[in-house]
Amino acid sequence: MPPRIGYLLPTREHIMAGQPQAAPLLELAERAQRLGFDSIWAGDSLLARPRHEPLTLLAAVAIVATAKKQPGTYVLAAVTGFYLLFGVAMLVPDYIYELTHKVGRMDELHLKRAGGLRIEYAANFEDLIHLLQQHSPNGLMYAGNDCPELYFLAGLKNVTRDDGGAPAEEVLKALQSDDLKLVVINEAPFFPSAKMSPEVRAEVMRKFPENQLVGIFRVFWRK
Repeated sequence: MPPRIGYLLPTREHIMAGQPQAAPLLELAERAQRLGFDSIWAGDSLLARPRHEPLTLLAAVAIVATAKKQPGTYVLAAVTGFYLLFGVAMLVPDYIYELTHKVGRMDELHLKRAGGLRIEYAANFEDLIHLLQQHSPNGLMYAGNDCPELYFLAGLKNVTRDDGGAPAEEVLKALQSDDLKLVVINEAPFFPSAKMSPEVRAEVMRKFPENQLVGIFRVFWRK
């Protein structure tokens, strides 16, 4: 069987470049279809990194691509796309705002490891990363719920086995280590299920007396 090659729409790149409009992505999808790609893909983010909502975007791609290739099926494609959009709204009503979310001003992140990345609230992230580096003398940190990017940007190592999804028992055990001097809690995680568990929060507040809020992140540390 010959290999099948698909095309991944650059949704993340367009958002980071401050170009959230969907029309250029639809044009890229049409071009990929003309060039003979077997499929069109759209990435998703489970960790709150801004992208276009993928199911809605792919529904629009299906409508446009089908209409251009087979004009007689335009109405069918439009109806199919509508039902897909309706399904997204029914399945995840808490996140319906994703469909119309407008990304704010994107500024360059002036950090050594950022590589020219442009994000919302860049100044807050710069202050945050400098604070993290200041209070982690041994390069260790626990960045809790829904903020794995902090490990990379700060150049610090996670004390648990994954980036924020470790069970409470493992986190509580890690908090007992004298080597751990720094903890971060995301106070406004994108996904409600990512809120810090009450028992972990209570232990962090008990073990780490100093804290400071930077944007949506509360930083706890001890000497």
